[in-house]
Amino acid sequence: MSSSSSEKGLRLLSLDSGGVRGLSMLLILKEIMHRVQDRERAPHPLKPCQYFDLIGGVGTGGLIALLLGRCGLTVDECIKIYVDLGTTVFQDVVKWGTEERLKVTNLEKEWKKIMKDILKDENARMMDHGDGDPPHCDTFVCAMSLHNLSPASPRMFYTYAAPKFPSTNCTIWEAARATIAEPTFAESIEIDVAAPLKEGYVGSSTGNSNPIHQVLEQSALLHPFRDVGCVISIGAGKAGPISLPPPRTILGTIFTRMIRPAYTLGTNLLHEMATDTDRAAEEISKRFGSAAGPYFRLTVEHGLQNIKLNEWEKLPDVTTHTQQYLRLAEADHKVHLAAQHLFRAPRLLSSLAACGLIQVKSRLSQLNLKSCPLPSKIFTGRHDILQRMTSFFDPISNKMRRVFVIHGVGGSGKTQTAYKFVDERKSWFSAILLIDAANQETCEADWMRIAQATQTETTPQAAVEWMSREEDNWMIIFNNADDPKFNLRPYIPDCIHGNIIITTRNPELKIYASSKDGECHLPMLSTSDALELFWKASHRPMSDQNVALELLERLDNHSLAIVQAGACIYTLNFSTQDYLQLYMESQQRQNELLSENPSSQQYDDYEYAVYPTFDISYTQLPAVATTLLQIFAFFHHNHISVSIFQRACQNMSSLDPSTDEEAIEVAAVVVFFCRFSSTNNLETEWSFDLLAFKKALRALTSYSLITYDQANEDYSLHTLVHKWAHLKIDDIHAKQSLAQYILGLSIEDTSNGWITEQLSLLPHLQHVLLDSFPSDLGLARKIGQVFLNTGMYHSSLEVQTEVVERGKIQYGEDHPFTLLSMSSCASSLAALGRHAEAVELRRRVWENQQEVVGEDYPSTLTSLSLLASSIFDLGRHAEAEKIQRRVFEKQPQIIGENHPHTLNNMSNLALSLSALGRHAEAAEIQRRVWEKDQEILGENHPETLTGMSHLAFSLSALGRDAEAEPMSRRLWETRKEILGENHPETITSMANFASCLWTLKRYEEAEEIQRKAWEKLKDILGEDHPHTLRVISNVAACLLSLERHTEAEEMSRTVWEKQKEILGEAHRDSLLSLNNLGSSLLALGKHAEAEEMLRKVLEKMQETMGENHPVTLKIMGNLATCISISGRTEEAAEMQRRVLEKQQEILGENHPETLSTMSNLGASLLALGRRNEAQAMLSVVWRRNREMLGPDHPVTRRSTANFFWSIFPEDETFAF
Repeated sequence: MSSSSSEKGLRLLSLDSGGVRGLSMLLILKEIMHRVQDRERAPHPLKPCQYFDLIGGVGTGGLIALLLGRCGLTVDECIKIYVDLGTTVFQDVVKWGTEERLKVTNLEKEWKKIMKDILKDENARMMDHGDGDPPHCDTFVCAMSLHNLSPASPRMFYTYAAPKFPSTNCTIWEAARATIAEPTFAESIEIDVAAPLKEGYVGSSTGNSNPIHQVLEQSALLHPFRDVGCVISIGAGKAGPISLPPPRTILGTIFTRMIRPAYTLGTNLLHEMATDTDRAAEEISKRFGSAAGPYFRLTVEHGLQNIKLNEWEKLPDVTTHTQQYLRLAEADHKVHLAAQHLFRAPRLLSSLAACGLIQVKSRLSQLNLKSCPLPSKIFTGRHDILQRMTSFFDPISNKMRRVFVIHGVGGSGKTQTAYKFVDERKSWFSAILLIDAANQETCEADWMRIAQATQTETTPQAAVEWMSREEDNWMIIFNNADDPKFNLRPYIPDCIHGNIIITTRNPELKIYASSKDGECHLPMLSTSDALELFWKASHRPMSDQNVALELLERLDNHSLAIVQAGACIYTLNFSTQDYLQLYMESQQRQNELLSENPSSQQYDDYEYAVYPTFDISYTQLPAVATTLLQIFAFFHHNHISVSIFQRACQNMSSLDPSTDEEAIEVAAVVVFFCRFSSTNNLETEWSFDLLAFKKALRALTSYSLITYDQANEDYSLHTLVHKWAHLKIDDIHAKQSLAQYILGLSIEDTSNGWITEQLSLLPHLQHVLLDSFPSDLGLARKIGQVFLNTGMYHSSLEVQTEVVERGKIQYGEDHPFTLLSMSSCASSLAALGRHAEAVELRRRVWENQQEVVGEDYPSTLTSLSLLASSIFDLGRHAEAEKIQRRVFEKQPQIIGENHPHTLNNMSNLALSLSALGRHAEAAEIQRRVWEKDQEILGENHPETLTGMSHLAFSLSALGRDAEAEPMSRRLWETRKEILGENHPETITSMANFASCLWTLKRYEEAEEIQRKAWEKLKDILGEDHPHTLRVISNVAACLLSLERHTEAEEMSRTVWEKQKEILGEAHRDSLLSLNNLGSSLLALGKHAEAEEMLRKVLEKMQETMGENHPVTLKIMGNLATCISISGRTEEAAEMQRRVLEKQQEILGENHPETLSTMSNLGASLLALGRRNEAQAMLSVVWRRNREMLGPDHPVTRRSTANFFWSIFPEDETFAF
C-alpha cells in the first residue's frame, strides 16, 4: 500500500464547514479514494489517514477530519456516523428566541459514545495515541476564542505537538464541540487551558469556513524541508449568485439601468460579497496557478446553495446534487488528477512555497534561461556544509538577503557542493541562475543573457538592477570567482532580498558573506569520504583498501583528482595498484620537466596533485579525442554543443583557400572532419557521422575530462581541465586555426533560428579571437558579420577594419574581396550612426568597382544602391532617390526583377519616396516588394521584415493607420521573437510602433513605449547615436501632445542641439526637433520665439525638401497657428488656405493632416466673423472624422465640439 514517506511529496486534505452539506464532501472524497483503491488493486476500501500526511477541518469539516485522521476510519464508516448524527443529534434542537439551537448535551453524549466504540475511551485525548489505536495521521480542527473572535486568528486543536502556538491536549469530544459551536447554532464550550484556567471557544466557520490556509501553514511548520505533492481542498457547495432585484417602477428601471453596468464590472465588490470559503479558494488557486496540480479544489457548483446548513432532512438532496456534479466532465477530470496525485505523491514544490512564504511562480521562473547543471551522480560527503547552508538559507528564519561564500582550492568540489545544495532545496527558490564569474567578460556575458531573457533590459548592468527589483526568493550562483583583479561587487544585485552563493579560490571574497556563518573553507575530503568517492568513481568493490589509501594520500584527497583516477581505473579496468604505479611515474615525469625548466610552468600545490591524473587519462585517449580536447581549449569552457561541429561539417564544401597558408589550414580541417564523414572532397556535399563524433566525446566523458549537461544538452570543461588542456596542445597555431575554422563554418544566416545559433556562438567566437586573428579573411569577415547581426557593432567594426587592412595587403585595394570587406566595414559604421564615414567608404567601393568591372556589373549596382542608402541616412533624400531609381532601371534586366538585391533597392527607393512625401507611390512599391520577399525569402527573413517596416511607414503617412498599426505591432513582435528584445532593429520596430500609436492619438501608450525604446538604445548604441536622438525627439512630441509643454520644450531643445552638432542643422531629424521646440514654445506662450524658430524650420524644409513636401506643409500649418495666436488672424487664414489646397492635392481630402488644417482654418474663419464658411468647413471635418474614425475617437469628439461651437459660439463648453 502507498503510505506517507519522506521521499514522496506531502499529501494534504482540507475540509470546509458546511453543516448538512458536509455529506457532499464525504461523497467527493469517497470517489477519490475509490479511484486510488483501483490503482492500488486493493480488495477493501482504503483509509485516508494512510495516504494523507495532514488533515485539517472546521465546523462539520472538523468533525469529519477527526473521524478520518485521528480515528482512522474509512470514508464509508465516516459517512455512516455522519448520517446517524444528522438524523439524530443535529435535528434535536431547541428554540432560542427566534432561533433554533442544537442540544449540545446530546452531541457530547453521542460523540463520547463514538470515541468509546472506536478508541475504547470516551475521553480519549487529541495527542494521546495508544498502542491499540487504529492508524492515524496528523490532524487539526479550528475554532475561535471567545476573547478574540477575529477570523484572522483561529485557535487550533492538534493531534500532534505543534511547532508554534501549541494547543491544550483536550479530549477529542471537546475539540469536536469547539469546532461545531457556531454562535447561532450551538453553545460555546469551556476547555482547560492550564488548570485551573479555562477558556471559552466557539466555531470559526463565520469568517474562516475554509481552513486551506491553516493546512498549508501547518504543513510548512511540520515539514519545512519537504515538498508538496497533492493538496485536496473539498468544499460544501459554491455560494449562491448575487443579483439585483427586478425593477418595479419607472424610477427603479432607470436606477437599475444606471447601476447595472458598474455592478457588472465591479469585480471587487462581488469579491467582497462572496463567502470567505470561495475567497480563500480563489486566493490559493491563484497562488498555485496550474489546473493540473498539485492543488485541487472540489465543490459542487450548483444545487447546494439553497440548502441551509441545518436542514438535515435534505441529506438525500445533497447526495443527488453531489452525484450530478461528479458526473460532469470537468469534475470527473479534476477527481482523476487528484486521485493520481494522491497515489503518486510527486515532489512538485516546497511546502514553504505552498504556504506562500516563498513564491510558487515568478517572472523569473518563466524566463528562457539555461538551467543550472545537476550535481554529479557520485557526489560524496560535505554533509556538515550542506547542513550549514540549509540552516543559513532557511526561508522561514531568514527573511533578508543571504550571501554564502564557499572558498577552497581548485577542484575541491566547491561548484559541486553549490549544485548539490540548490538541487536538494530547489523548491525554496523562485529561480536558480548561474553566473560564470571567472572574469568580467564571462560575467557580463551571462548577465547579458539574463537581460535578453527579461525582454526589457539591454545591458548586463541593467539586468543586475532589474534583478535587484525582483522581490522573489531567487538564487544566484557566482561560480569560479577566482580572479583577484576582477571586482565582483557591481554584478551583485544591491537589494535586501534573494540568495547568493559565491564559489572561489580567493579567500578574500568572504567579505561578501552576509554574516560570519555565511562563509566556509572547503577542505579536502576526509579520508572516509575520499575513500567512498573513490569506490563510486572506480566502480570497484571495497578491496585493496591499503593501496587505495596510499593513492588517496598522494592525491591529497583532492575531489577532482579522485574522480579522474576513478574514471581511468574503471574505463581501463586497471587495478588500484596499477594506477598507483602509473601515477607515481607521471608525477616523476612532471618533476623532471619542472627541474629542467623551473620557470616554464608555475603549479599550485593542488594542480601538482591533480595534473598527473589528467596526464594519465590523456595518454589513454584515442587520437581523435585528444584533438577534440585541444580544440575545446580554444572554445569557451561552457556550453559546447554538438550542433557547432555538425553545421561546420555540413558546410565544408564552402571552403575555397586562396593562399598556400590557407590551403594548409584547410587541409587540417579536412583531415579532422574526415573522421566524422565519408566525404573527403571539398567539391561534394559533406555528411556528418553523429555516432562517430559522439564516440569521441564519450572517450572524453568516460575519463571525466568533459561533462555532459543533460538539462542544456551541451558539454563543458572544468576550469582546471580547460587550463591544463592548453598545456597539451602540440601545435598552438594549427589547433587555434582549426578551432577558428570550425566556428566560422558553423555560422549560418539562412536556416530557421539562425540568430539564436549566432547568439550561442558569441562566447566561443570572442574566446577564439583572444590571441590570434584568422588567416582566412573570409572566415574573419563572417565572424564580424555575426557581431553585426547580434548588435555588437563596435566588435564588428573592429574585426571588419582589420579584415580590410589585411585584405589590402593580401589581395590589393581593388580586389573584389577587399571591396566587399570595405562594404561590410561601412555597414558597421552605418550601424554606429557614423553615416558620413560610411558614405565616404561606400563611394570609394563603388568608384573602384566601376573602374575595374564596369558600371553595370551586378556588384557595382549593389554598391551604388548601398551608397544611396547611406546618403539617405544623411538626410539627402532627393539625391538618394535619383541614385536608387538609376539602379532600379538596370538591375531587373541584369540580375532579374526577383533577385534579393533588386528587391532591396526597390524597398529603399520607396523609403526615399516616402521621405519626399510621395507616400502613395512608395506604398505601392513597398507592397510589391513585401509580397515578393515573403514568397522568395520567407515571412521572417530580415529583408522581408524590413519591407514590412517600410510599408507600414508609408501607410501611416497616407493616414491609413488602421492598416499600419497592426502591421507595426506584428513587425515588432516578430523581430522580438527572432532577433531578441534588445537587438537594435527590434527596438527600432518598437519605436515605429509607438509612432503609429501617436498618430492614432494614443499619446500615453506611445510615450511609454518610446521611453522604453530610448532607454534601450541609449544603453546599446549610446546617447548620441542618430537613432537614439530620433527616439528622444519622438518622446518630446508625445509630451507636447500630452500638454506637458515644459518637459517637451526642455527635451526638444536638448535633442536639437545634439542633432545640429552631429547631423547638421539642415538634416531632417534636426529640423523636426526644431519644429517640436517651436511648438512647445508656442504652447508655453512664447509666441515671438516660437514664430522665429518655426520660420527658420520652414525655410530650411522648403530649401531641402521642397515647398510641397507634406512635412513642409505641416510646418507651415504650425507657423500659421502661431501667427493666429499672435492675433494676426487674417494672415494665418490665408496661409492655412494655401496649406489646405496643397494637402488636398498631395495627400487627399480625407487625410488626417488635411482635416486638421481644415479644422484650424475653420477656427480662423470663425474668429474673423465668417461663421457660415466656418460652419461649412467644420461640418465637413466632423462628418469625415466620424466616418473614418468612429464617433468615440478623440479626434471625432474634438471635431464634434468644434462644429457645435461654430453653431453656439456663446457656449464655452464647445470652445476650441
